[in-house]
Parts: sequence; structure tokens; C-alpha cells
Amino acid sequence: MEGAISDSRNSVEARLDRIECNWHCDLAVQAAIPIRLLRVRDILFQNGRKVMESVPLSPSEFDVLSTLRSSGRPYEMTPTQLASAVLLTSGGMTKTLKGLETKGYIERFCFETDRRSKFVRLTGAGRELIETLLPKVLKNHTKIIQQALSDSEQAALNMLLSKLLTSLE
Repeated sequence: MEGAISDSRNSVEARLDRIECNWHCDLAVQAAIPIRLLRVRDILFQNGRKVMESVPLSPSEFDVLSTLRSSGRPYEMTPTQLASAVLLTSGGMTKTLKGLETKGYIERFCFETDRRSKFVRLTGAGRELIETLLPKVLKNHTKIIQQALSDSEQAALNMLLSKLLTSLE
């Protein structure tokens, strides 16, 4: 089949080549960074899932657990704070929280003084799980990045991504 991509390692470059051939040249230049960033994200997610394959967690569940753990004791936040931190819609957050609560990794509660405010707290089981998984996932991500970039390239990329995010957020 003409135009099919057989090698996923080069699929981004092939896609950019097709954009350049079939659109005007400036569009390929403009598309390159977002397309490459999204592909790197996908690769890191796929490899992270391999590390976590023995644990039935979705990427959003993993993000919620790591965000709660990163919030510091008592490891609790509102659903709105969590949704903002992990970039989920309120509907997506509700589904994610239900799944985590069913698995026993979080608990939801209201303060007695204000029943309108709901909070999410990491349970002992959730904390134990994320404290085991996060270092493994980050070690895997680090290995992937170190195979491709030198220390100075990693520092430069980190600085540029930080600059980009700061200007966007």
C-alpha cells in the first residue's frame, strides 16, 4: 500500500516528509516540534506501561497516585486540584477516582466542618504501590533518554522544555 509506514521508528520523519511534500514547506517546520513531542510522550507512556504491566493501572491512575504522593503529607487534594495537575476533565477525573477507590488506593471524604468540600487521600496501599512503581518508571524513562542524549544535551533539552512550559502555563 503506497504511503504506508512500515517502520514505526521513522514514522514521525515519514509523516513530516509527507507534510512537506503535500503542503507548503513552512507547515512541516511548524508541525515538527509538536509531532515529535507527542511521539516522545507516546514512547515514554508505552515503556512505562511495560514496567507496570503486572499492575492494572491506567496512565491517568498512575498520574493521580504520583500527584497525591508528591503533594506531601497527608497526601490529599481536592478532585479539582488533581484534575488540574494531571490535565483531566472533571468526567475523566471522576472515572479515574472511582477506579482507584475500588482498588483501595485512594479514599474520598468530606470534612465534618464543611460537607460541601470533598477531598481525595492516598491510602497506605496506594502509597506503597506508587512508591514502588514511580522509581521503576522513572529509571526506565531515564535509560531511554540517556541512550539518545548526552548529559549536556539532556540539560539543554530540559532547559528549553522548561522555558516553553513556563511561557505556555
